[in-house]
Amino acid sequence: MKKSLVVIVVAWAFATNTSFVHAIEFTRQPFIQNSTSQSVDIRFVTDTQEDLVIKYGETINYGNLTYSTNYPGTGGNNNHFLISSLKPGKTYYYQITTSGGTPLTPQKDRSYFFKTAPNENSPFSWAAWGDSGEYGKVNIEALKSAKPDLVLISGDVGYNYTTDFANNNYQLFDVYKDISRHTPFYPTCGNHEESCETLLVDHTLPGGGTMGGQLSTYSWDYGNVHFTALNSNDKFTYLPENLAASDPQMIWAHNDIKTSKATWKVVYWHHSGWSGGSHTTDETIVNNMLRMASDAGANIVIWGHSHTYERWNKKQGFFPNVQVFTVGTGGKTGLTNCTKVSPGPGCAAKITTNKAGFLLATVEGENMTLRFINEDSQVVDTVTLSSDKNGDYKDNEAKVESLISYERLLMLSTTIAILASSALIVIFAKRKR
Repeated sequence: MKKSLVVIVVAWAFATNTSFVHAIEFTRQPFIQNSTSQSVDIRFVTDTQEDLVIKYGETINYGNLTYSTNYPGTGGNNNHFLISSLKPGKTYYYQITTSGGTPLTPQKDRSYFFKTAPNENSPFSWAAWGDSGEYGKVNIEALKSAKPDLVLISGDVGYNYTTDFANNNYQLFDVYKDISRHTPFYPTCGNHEESCETLLVDHTLPGGGTMGGQLSTYSWDYGNVHFTALNSNDKFTYLPENLAASDPQMIWAHNDIKTSKATWKVVYWHHSGWSGGSHTTDETIVNNMLRMASDAGANIVIWGHSHTYERWNKKQGFFPNVQVFTVGTGGKTGLTNCTKVSPGPGCAAKITTNKAGFLLATVEGENMTLRFINEDSQVVDTVTLSSDKNGDYKDNEAKVESLISYERLLMLSTTIAILASSALIVIFAKRKR
């Protein structure tokens, strides 16, 4: 009789006392995906499944709402908001609550927002890097200061990205949660993605991330830039004399880039072509993927894999219509032994301190300025490119703000030493007199 009474009392307590009711919690924080000029996706994962509400608007008073839907994903209860009928180039604030009004994100918190893609000629910025490393938080504060409108990750988003939900939170989603809650990330797969399939399932990417008939191949427009993500892990044979005999992603990418009417065309993948860093030059990447991008009319190519930063010369015989960057410094770091003449076309710029960093591009119509910013928010290298509306270069004036190459440093040191010696000789001569 006493046991029955205890059971009844406990059951009644759970039914009537809210302190016993489980509150739904995020097991993966909200993150923005696939931002277009009229729509945006917001994804997150919760520990239990129930209908949730997102309130959003151009002010922190919100004014609009929609309900969540279940979405295929890993980790259990994947939720998804697709918000449409939005205005181009606008900032919207949002809050997520239960259907009963219990807040899951703070009310009127301006750090919870998203931006729609701007009209074709409106300015915006984007950031890019590869090789984030294990729990690669080193660039977080610099990224927060830079405030890019979108982020490209050219592979190796974590060391390693697997099928394990908790591991992938640790490697990626927990690392960037304060940024990805308002800025969309567009990753592609590298050699440290043990499960490229899981990376794609965990994101909402254009065309499902398989537009090229292969995992991690997709493209989209943002403002006046056309972005194309490719998979350099395998199947990237390009035959310019017989395109139809090339691998499927190369056929798709060539047509995708060539037919784009965007002012700028940016292509990125993981494995490095030229490099003097932790990985040396891979001619198969150069002769297939880079050649294809050049033939198709790309303006900019970004790769990672080699843990350093290199900006490559635009030199005849080395696909001079394309500005190529190595940015394998998302968390991993390293120097490079490239010179002004080798490997490949030689480096126009490189890092000289062993620090992580990322590429930040500011797009203003027919001009694009790209800066390499290190983990201390220092601008290490800057180049400004100009393009006409067909994506053809009118000029390529590079401006180096704070890069001092090893060669220049040596020349400067030698000059200073000569001047100092001359000054000492003069002083000594005067004292002898």
